[in-house]
Amino acid sequence: MRKLSKADDKIIFVVIHPYALRDHRRFGVQYLLEQGYDVEVWRIITGRSIQMEWSAGMYTGRGYREYSKNAYKKAVKNNRRGSIFVFMSKSTPLYYAAMKGCTYVIMDALGPVPVPQPDSAYLVTKPQKTGFAARIRKTFSTGIRREIGRRIYNRIRPVVWRHVLKSAPPLVIVTSTEYAAKRYLSPLEREMNLLFTHSLDYDRYVETERSTGPREQKHIVYCDGQLFTRGYDFRRFDMTTDAVAHADEYHLQLIRLFEKLEEHYNLPVVIAGSPHAEYENGKFCGRDVIFDKTCALTKDAAAFIITASTAMNFAVIYDTPVMKIANRFLKTSPLGHYSSTYMLIKDETEQIFGCGFLDLDDEEEMEHPWDYIKKIPKERRDDLMRDYVIDNDTTDSTIIECLEKYLTE
Repeated sequence: MRKLSKADDKIIFVVIHPYALRDHRRFGVQYLLEQGYDVEVWRIITGRSIQMEWSAGMYTGRGYREYSKNAYKKAVKNNRRGSIFVFMSKSTPLYYAAMKGCTYVIMDALGPVPVPQPDSAYLVTKPQKTGFAARIRKTFSTGIRREIGRRIYNRIRPVVWRHVLKSAPPLVIVTSTEYAAKRYLSPLEREMNLLFTHSLDYDRYVETERSTGPREQKHIVYCDGQLFTRGYDFRRFDMTTDAVAHADEYHLQLIRLFEKLEEHYNLPVVIAGSPHAEYENGKFCGRDVIFDKTCALTKDAAAFIITASTAMNFAVIYDTPVMKIANRFLKTSPLGHYSSTYMLIKDETEQIFGCGFLDLDDEEEMEHPWDYIKKIPKERRDDLMRDYVIDNDTTDSTIIECLEKYLTE
């Protein structure tokens, strides 16, 4: 595999989801541009993603391109210059097209997210009916041609996949931990060029430590998980009849919670906003919303309050006391793998993180909510760091710095 060349190579990042300003930095595009590389971002517009935009801001600057699926394939075909394609999703099927005529392909398989096992069957989404009769009904309901085609594809896919990987330009797969590699990569993929780094959240930790001073207890962080906020998932899952409809009541509960915590700790509550959500006038429960600073906010937090979000990784990294919260309006949410998001949050608390949990509807608990803020036990935190965050010696570098070093030395 030849070395990456600033003079001869063009690096193309391929994304399907909306490309936000924060993605421009966290994916490493900004860094590569600053280092003098020729970099472009190609966003493939699909029917599902066309209307989705991040409230934290979209990137449409230098090197940004938008393509339909067909236009993307033509662009790949006409791209004569030696190029490196970076796919920011393992599940993207479109990277097959990019394997023709390029130097090598880079694919990420970075971030497993811990999901609890349900304590009882009623918590999980209602299972699909199985058996011969159910398969026959599905065949006729979805169309015979489509169903037969799907079954044939599933049979031949491993064969085609092996051929593609063996005959294509070198494939570099960037992954975070051994656990992530085993969970997200097939045995054949694990035979490719693997680069072990860490999670994207750990990148934010590296950057925060470079730019900030010693830790201080300056505030309490509430990390908004957009379960009650109109945003990306609101539109995608049509949540008009869900918890969003009860947002006002939830916000009143939050205001009461915030005021009690502020009085107890003598510290302000700051809002770490979801980049996927919409906030009226930039406010949430009367407080300013701060975007793209969750890691830095967590570093200086006396407590970390959250419903459900992968931002829990920041509390794990900084060993910050946590309280997960939920109320009755989350008991019918379509988000997550459960029919009851309330129970998903509660099970995460008990099974995975071992932190505190507060039921906002429980009047007795709400009288002294600070008692339900707890640190993650050391053994659990060590396991979470090893399996989901970092298990190698890349503690002082970002993922893109690790990748640049791998490709140039």
